[in-house]
Amino acid sequence: MLNSTVADNSTGLPGFTYVTQVTSVSAVTGHKQLCVDIGSQQAITDSACFHIIFTDNDTAISLSPKPSSSPDQTNNSARFVSPTPPDGSRLPCADSVSGCHFLVYSEPGNSSSSCPQVSALTPGVIVFPTSRDQGGGQCTNEVLVLPEAAAQLVCLQAGVGETRCLNVPAVNMSGVAMCSNSSCNSPQGACLADPSLGTTQCVCHDHFSLPTCTPDPCGPNPCNNGGICETNNGTFQCICRLGYLGSDCSTVDSRPPPLHPLVTAELGPTPGGVINCQVNVPCDFPVHITGGASGSVPTVKPGPSSPDVNTVLSPTAADNSTGLPGSTFLTPITATSSVPGEKQLCVNIADQGGVTDSACFHVIFTDNKTRTANAPFSSTTASPVYTSEKAKFVSPTPPTGSTLPCSNSINDCNLLVFSEPDNTTGDCPQISSGESGVYVFHSTRGRGGDQCINEVLVLPHVAPQVVCLQAGIGETRCFNISSVNNSGISLCQSVACNSPHGACLAEPGLGTTQCICQDHFSPPSCLPDPCQPNPCENGGICQASNGTECFCPLGFSGHNCS
Repeated sequence: MLNSTVADNSTGLPGFTYVTQVTSVSAVTGHKQLCVDIGSQQAITDSACFHIIFTDNDTAISLSPKPSSSPDQTNNSARFVSPTPPDGSRLPCADSVSGCHFLVYSEPGNSSSSCPQVSALTPGVIVFPTSRDQGGGQCTNEVLVLPEAAAQLVCLQAGVGETRCLNVPAVNMSGVAMCSNSSCNSPQGACLADPSLGTTQCVCHDHFSLPTCTPDPCGPNPCNNGGICETNNGTFQCICRLGYLGSDCSTVDSRPPPLHPLVTAELGPTPGGVINCQVNVPCDFPVHITGGASGSVPTVKPGPSSPDVNTVLSPTAADNSTGLPGSTFLTPITATSSVPGEKQLCVNIADQGGVTDSACFHVIFTDNKTRTANAPFSSTTASPVYTSEKAKFVSPTPPTGSTLPCSNSINDCNLLVFSEPDNTTGDCPQISSGESGVYVFHSTRGRGGDQCINEVLVLPHVAPQVVCLQAGIGETRCFNISSVNNSGISLCQSVACNSPHGACLAEPGLGTTQCICQDHFSPPSCLPDPCQPNPCENGGICQASNGTECFCPLGFSGHNCS
């Protein structure tokens, strides 16, 4: 915020001098940039830019200490007032001959109407006599820091009251001189110098981009339907959400729905993915389904799986978090096992006519003592400690360390992550990724508004690598994005596993498949097992070979050992 610009007669500078009080506020700690433009009614003639560092009691930004002799300030003591620079500010000094000047402003204490005597607590600093504004209220002192005093802390005291200390480092060139030849496309940008480092940078208005504040092709965002805009050689490129196409994401994907419900090919984890779980801990992940032409909610039930894994399916619900055509649905899966090792887990998808598709996954259960040889990479990037007050991912976000195959034949790889709104503000946490080629789209709401859903896009060139996502300043989850030639869905298209008694499990990394069979059905294609249940009595052993043959223990005989 800028106060009115007024004439300043406190110095003997030639011509007309003015002062404008700048007030800056931020709710976010850290290093900011602030610029003000100076001009006439006709044009901008100059700019002044500053580094502003906002701190709070918990932020550790080093400020120079005051001398131990500084007296405490009380309400009855003289004090410095606006626009005196705040305590700890840095005022670079480039005049190695005559020194550097600045002004400080003060008010008398409650018991006096006279201006307080401002004194220097640092040698090599001269404080000139006080002048007073025309209203007789504010007291102004010109301060001169001699060259030998530069590069140290300069402390001033108002009467016997407040003390302020300012860093006055000696620099080779002032910010004004450094910016005199810079080009920042004024008035769309302004030059900010760092005299201590001898560097400059441009600070740009909205819709103008670095390094020289030229017009930003992405301002305002030309991408429709939540697309993300990127600049590319002076033009824009839109990164579109699922279901939207075209140079500006304005074309809606109009593919017709399949006749019957199928596993969604565009959202991971796709079949053949590896889910990384812990023993005796519920392990949640999603299966995404594209609805059939009828639009009715598909039925999802547990399919053939390893005998020592327990599968619980939450209700299947419509999922409107993407723009995929037709009806899309989501079923959260919860898997548990008390036995470590690699398991197979399948679910069957059906409509009123029966099973129409299956989704099978590799599920690896580990504990603190066991790690299977082919368990997927679990990120060595330590997730920050988070509490219930900090953001975290929730079910059915895939567990950290899971592997999501990314097919080279598909343009992009996408997944959804789920989090909870802030308990106080109700806002969704910002989901972020530090990797290039990974895009996190704005949150949508699910589950009646109490769940936040983010679509994440991983470009094909990113794989293979580990992609880490962080919820706010809370939990981090990392996923292995493996580049494969064919997706699990395409690998299983021509594999017959005698559905619904069997289902195809792909290994996209190896390009192989296998059938996972229900009880009483046997590999390789899950045909009925004539030895299940065992027709041999009295402990006989059944062997299937052109029918069944019973091998009987001593004392028993007959075709079934009876």
